[in-house]
Amino acid sequence: MNEFQKCTELNLSRKVANNKAVVAIVNALIYNTKIKTLDFHGNHIGYHETYHLANALKNDKVALTTLNLSNNSVGYQGTYYLAQILESNITLKMLRLNRSSIGVAGAHFLANALKKNTNLTVLEIQQNKIGNDGTNYLADMLKYNTTLTTLDLAQNHITDEGAEYLAIALRDNSTLKTLNLNNNRIQAKGIHSLANTLEINTTLTTLYFRCNRIDHEGAQYLANALCTNKTLTTLDLTNNNIDNEGATYLANALENNTTLLMLCLQSNPIDHDGTQYLANIFKNNARKILY
Repeated sequence: MNEFQKCTELNLSRKVANNKAVVAIVNALIYNTKIKTLDFHGNHIGYHETYHLANALKNDKVALTTLNLSNNSVGYQGTYYLAQILESNITLKMLRLNRSSIGVAGAHFLANALKKNTNLTVLEIQQNKIGNDGTNYLADMLKYNTTLTTLDLAQNHITDEGAEYLAIALRDNSTLKTLNLNNNRIQAKGIHSLANTLEINTTLTTLYFRCNRIDHEGAQYLANALCTNKTLTTLDLTNNNIDNEGATYLANALENNTTLLMLCLQSNPIDHDGTQYLANIFKNNARKILY
């Protein structure tokens, strides 16, 4: 117990034998005031175990800053218990719930909690089937939350409708810096909404958008935004069906944009001529362009 009480980081990823062991470890947290990072990634955690964890976090002496519950079966019920704690918790900075089956209801619980929370800066909820409805709840939260800087919504069945919800929210949000929308179902219409917001947003620095399908039309919308945006530094458009025409729009826009430092265009149908055009544009440029 003495050694446990000296720990500041506890990594139990895929190491807990059964549910009873999870509960025992969680209950022991109450007696440890030094653990800042708890990684329960890939264990036997359902809503019952999450309930015990939430109860432990009620203790003012428990001062976790990072909690990873990814690859578990937290579900919307477990997310409800976590959300209750988030409304008043003043220590947790990062919450990872990737692949935890939270669904639309779980996204709703988190969104309501984060309207009141003033401490969490990173929320990761990849691959949770939150869809457009869950995205709408989170987008509405962004209108009120003033501390979240990173929101990871990769692989969540989000379409153009969800992208529009986020675009509207980001017109007023002044704290979010990183948005991950990788592996969703967003096409040119959705990126058009986001591009319009990028023309006026002065906070977002990183947009991950790989494995959607914006085509050359979506690339043109982004190119137009990059002519005026002075904040974005990283844009990942890997595997978006962008052809030579789309690549040309982006390259021409970046001749005058001095802010974007990283542009990823890998796994797009850009042929030799398109590649050569990009190379000629950026041959004397210090920026990193991957294509």
